[in-house]
Order: sequence, then structure tokens, then C-alpha cells
Amino acid sequence: VNYLKPEIKKGLTRPASIILWKMVESVYYRLKAEPENAQRSAGEGLETGRKAGIHIFDFLLLAQTTYAMLSAGRLDETERILKKAEAALNKSRLNDLARYYYLMACLYNRKDNLPLAAKYAEEALDLAENSGITYQIGLNLIGSAHILFRTGAMKKAVEYLGRAERIAVGMRSDYLLYECHCINAWFSYKRRNYSKGNAYLKKAFTLGHDKGYINLNWWASPSVKAFLCEKALEYGIETEYAAYLVKKRHLLPQNPLNCTVHWPWPIKVYTLGGFRVFRDGALLLDSGKAQKKALDLLKIVISMGSRDVDQDRIMDSLWPNADGDKANWSFRTTL
Repeated sequence: VNYLKPEIKKGLTRPASIILWKMVESVYYRLKAEPENAQRSAGEGLETGRKAGIHIFDFLLLAQTTYAMLSAGRLDETERILKKAEAALNKSRLNDLARYYYLMACLYNRKDNLPLAAKYAEEALDLAENSGITYQIGLNLIGSAHILFRTGAMKKAVEYLGRAERIAVGMRSDYLLYECHCINAWFSYKRRNYSKGNAYLKKAFTLGHDKGYINLNWWASPSVKAFLCEKALEYGIETEYAAYLVKKRHLLPQNPLNCTVHWPWPIKVYTLGGFRVFRDGALLLDSGKAQKKALDLLKIVISMGSRDVDQDRIMDSLWPNADGDKANWSFRTTL
């Protein structure tokens, strides 16, 4: 995409071609977990279509924006865009209709409304099967399996995931296979089958590392991604890739106290056996009076309990000889 972009800008003049290129850009940015860029590209495609009177691509452009907002956890924005997508939907196009219900299932799964999520997921799967588009069927089977597992319908969830994996292998789709392995790993860990979970996670993250996968359709829930990264870091499975996903997707661990050592926090503060601050793995050294005072402030806050520390106590400790106004100014400047 980055290689072609300069040539595309010079060479494309027809509105329909520009719109299609903007859709490609939006998909690319969405898969790279860059929601603002994905939204911007889709918006430019919609604006080009509006000016040219071409609206056949409106739904697909809005769908890409919806995926991007979902993966960023911006659920209110997702709902707003989905209403626009529904208005742009041509209900005679089964694949688009399947995609719309799929996105609705994603949204309600994220909102923990599992009955509605299951309803939309089944409707999406039925429509995908009627459309005959194999890839869309595989995608919907994976999404439905995730929801079914969450509702406790284990037998059906396993059946759906098995069907999805057969489709992925038959199509030679690494993308679908990666999703299958990730959800299988999640299933296995949740059922306390740790050896099986590790095996699936190894397959998933080896493939993901090789292909550079960051963001996937059904990976809308950060909790699933964070959980799998937590396990990868805990068991030493593709740790470089897991750390990359954490940083790229700004993930937070599900059990912070259990993974303080392994988790790639952007900032790490060590307070026992000496005070040290690491930023992105590098030791932060005080290189001047201002920075030393800032680190002193951090030490004081931590030593006084880390939360809800009284400002006057901090000022008395750091600027004991300054009057009130000067101490207050110094405090604000340092903060």
C-alpha cells in the first residue's frame, strides 16, 4: 500500500477507481490497528462517492470503519456508524447483509449482551451460507463459535470451529487458520487444558509472527487478545510477537499482579533494592536538575502510598524552605 500510494495519487482519475483504492487503504490500516487512518481513508472514499453520485460502495466503506472502531473499543462510535451502514445497505446483496449482521454480533458480544450477539451471529451465518461465499462462511463460523462458547453451548461451539478450520485448510487461508488457532487456544485455556492451549497458541503466534498479523476480524475483544498474550509471555511462546501485539494494540493484562515481570509495560518502576525507572526497556537516568526533581517527585508519591497523596505533604518534603506560592509553583512545574 505504501509503495503504491504515490503512483495511485498520480494515476487514478476515475471516481470509482479512487473509491476502491480508498477501501483497500482502509482495510490495510484497519488490519494494522490504525483506526484513525482507517476511518480517514474510508471517509475520503465516501466523500469521493458523494461528489460523483456513486453510492454502491458506501456500505463496504462504512463496514471497514465499523471494524476499526470495534477493535479500538470505541463502541458508541461503532453504533453510530452501524446505523449509517444499515441505511446504506442493499438487502438484496446477501454477502453485505451477512457482513452487517456479523458486525452487529461483534458489537453485542463486546457489550456482553450474549443473547443478542448469538441471534445476530446465527443470522449472519445463515446469510453467509446462502450467499455461498466460502470465506465469509468461515469467518462467521469462528465468530459464532466464540459466542457459543461464552454462552456455554460447548458442543456446538466445537463443531463450528471444526468446520471453520476445515474451510481454512481447504482454502489455504492462513488468515482464517490463525483465527481458528487463536480461538482454539482460548477455548483450551478456559477449559483448563493448558497443554492443548499452549500447542494451539504456538501454532497461532508462529503463524501470526511470520505473516505480521496484528488485527483480525473477530479479534474485536481486547480481553481475548490480552489473555492470549499473557499466556504467551507466561509460557515463553513467541514472546517477541506477543510483546509487539501488546504495544501495538495498547493491551492491558487480565491479571496484572500475575504478570508484572513478563508484561512489556511502557514504564517499569523498581522500588526494592534501589530506585530505577525503565522506559521501553531502557534505564531512565536523571540528566539534569529538572529531571532529578521529577524523579524525586515520583519517589515521594510512591513512598507515600502511590494514590491520593496530599499535595501539601509532597511540597513540604521536596521544597521544605520555600514559601507557599513558590512551593506551589515548583510543584506544578515539576508535575
